[in-house]
Amino acid sequence: MDTLLVIGAESTVGANVACTLADAFQVVGLSRAGEVELDGCRTIACDFTPAELSRWIGEVAPAWIIFSGALARSSWDEAELPPPWLAAEPRLAAAVATEARTLGARLVYISTDAVFAGPQIFHAEDSSTLAAGPLAEAALAAEQAVCAAGGLVVRTHAYGWSPTSSEACFAERFWQALDAAAPIAADAHRHATPILATDLAGLLHAAHRAGLQGLVHIGGAERTNPRRFAHELAGALGLPRGSRGAGQQPSGGAAAVWHRVQETSLISRRAQQAIGQPLPMLREGLRRFVAQLDNGHRDRLRSEEETLVPAKAA
Repeated sequence: MDTLLVIGAESTVGANVACTLADAFQVVGLSRAGEVELDGCRTIACDFTPAELSRWIGEVAPAWIIFSGALARSSWDEAELPPPWLAAEPRLAAAVATEARTLGARLVYISTDAVFAGPQIFHAEDSSTLAAGPLAEAALAAEQAVCAAGGLVVRTHAYGWSPTSSEACFAERFWQALDAAAPIAADAHRHATPILATDLAGLLHAAHRAGLQGLVHIGGAERTNPRRFAHELAGALGLPRGSRGAGQQPSGGAAAVWHRVQETSLISRRAQQAIGQPLPMLREGLRRFVAQLDNGHRDRLRSEEETLVPAKAA
């Protein structure tokens, strides 16, 4: 069985990809936070430096590497990233890409739809990015380094269950609010193409088998906004759509909050044609997301610690 190295096993995308592909690969996950436990996977806490990542790549000798770093996040995840993480990301991506090419391993780098800002409704791989700021700049620099080394860059807008409640993505935060009958800060202005992280994992595996390289988009089949997403999640939970505050606007300065990123919807035609699989519809993905509460998937990637502390070098 080939070895898959997932860099960023503590992230929502990394944890879900690792657990989903553990039946097809011997999965090793590197985490920049301690005590990550993923069923069926070996996890290692280490500093995310070029030297450390290169060392572990050489030691694990994987056939495939999935790098789910600081930028493997959707444009709807509002938490600010630490500036040192953003500054380091292009260097880390370049180091991993160089090591993968030297080893002969295939590399997928997970990037973000937050490189786009509209006003164009749908974005193909060659669309003008237009987004400004440290996050978009770091993402574009990291993408360039990976593509130059012959790797695959996947821009996406993934959601799913996180290995810790403290790092919950937007979908899990919406679920928490619905479960507590609390208002949800969900606007109707921004639009994206969300995809469940476990669905993304299957499509990444198909892209790997197809030998895709360069830059591709892999998102969901539908363009939607946070308010509709919250309504559909309520329906998937068996609640009346719009109940328990689903889709309510945040109070105070909402327009300023949501103006930062408006339109990040992705056209995934290139990937879809290459792998010959349909993209998931929004309701399908949300039904699977809700089912993961009871079918054991969430428990497979939920670490015992509520908050993961930064790792020391291994």
